[in-house]
Amino acid sequence: MTRARALGVAVLGLGALAAGVLLSRTPSAPQTQETGEASASVAQGPGPSAHETDPTAAAGAADLTRLASQPGGHALGATRPTDTEEASTPVRVTGRVVDDRRRPVAGASVVLHLLDAEPSTGTSAADGTFALEARLARSRTWAIGSVRAVDGAGRASLGAVYEWPPLVDVGTLELAPAYPVVVRVVDEGRAVPDAALLLWTIRNGAGLVRIGAGVTDRQGEATLGDFPPGTILLLATGPNGRRARATVRIADAAPEPLVIDLKPERTLDVLVRDAEGKGIPGATVELAALRDGEGGGSQVVAYDPPPTMPSTDVAGKTTIRGLCEGDRVQLSARAEGFGPGWDWTADRRYPSGLAEIQLARTRTLSWPLIAGERPVP
Repeated sequence: MTRARALGVAVLGLGALAAGVLLSRTPSAPQTQETGEASASVAQGPGPSAHETDPTAAAGAADLTRLASQPGGHALGATRPTDTEEASTPVRVTGRVVDDRRRPVAGASVVLHLLDAEPSTGTSAADGTFALEARLARSRTWAIGSVRAVDGAGRASLGAVYEWPPLVDVGTLELAPAYPVVVRVVDEGRAVPDAALLLWTIRNGAGLVRIGAGVTDRQGEATLGDFPPGTILLLATGPNGRRARATVRIADAAPEPLVIDLKPERTLDVLVRDAEGKGIPGATVELAALRDGEGGGSQVVAYDPPPTMPSTDVAGKTTIRGLCEGDRVQLSARAEGFGPGWDWTADRRYPSGLAEIQLARTRTLSWPLIAGERPVP
């Protein structure tokens, strides 16, 4: 019986190359030998070191992984695919609201914030249970965000969402005394109306999660709900694009009104080049944003909307716009015909205003495959 021609296609990686070599050594059938051709694309030149490719060098790997799939807070500033590029994903989030004696609380207002989804609201039933539904703007590996429950007595609770869709159970939300966060946004001393305010917090097991949003009034002020004790990270963006970050810590009393002074837009020039120093046009650049955290560590922060990052021009250059003053960034770049490149090293404040990322070219290797007793994929 004549066998069909076998064709094996291996993608990036030495593992695929090794698989092709093993297949080529498969004994042939005594009747007929028919050959095909396999190919693999591999990057030339040394890859990044473990330190360069491992985001834990500057921040928790889990946080960066979530943000990379992330920035409601695409923390990494990556551009989002459109709805037509990837199908939306339904999510149903359930839980139960109780008081400090573990008794069910009926009628509590519950708000769901998920990355790449519109907020969803509802109320708890007589037994304290709730169910909220949302649709992610694109297919995601995880549903990432938060659930906040508030009752009429000024108590609140926050729960983290970090699970596989479509069904997520956040468990029990126990209400505790909560306090409003009052913010005033100014620009060189002048009140800024219509400034967009975004709020995040750090939750164990979920990292950075978005917990709210608001807009300033004509006096540049906004009262942002009721929140239980904890640390809240804020990002303010004025109508003119100027931005600033702030941190508020809630203990056992309402925090003092917070004044956020907008700063000039910060830009960063990036050059993506090959090993010979030649610029690579059409490269895509992505970033992770970091700030100094408590205790001397680094803290992942988010942007929404993300900074503007056009593809590189004919000289291999691009300019990232919309960064916050004081942020550090970790960069990565990709281009057709090249392996990915990273710049995860050390402190990235870029005082010179220029960052460089080197990419290694890929090449195609071909070798014969012989169909033997076992079928060749």
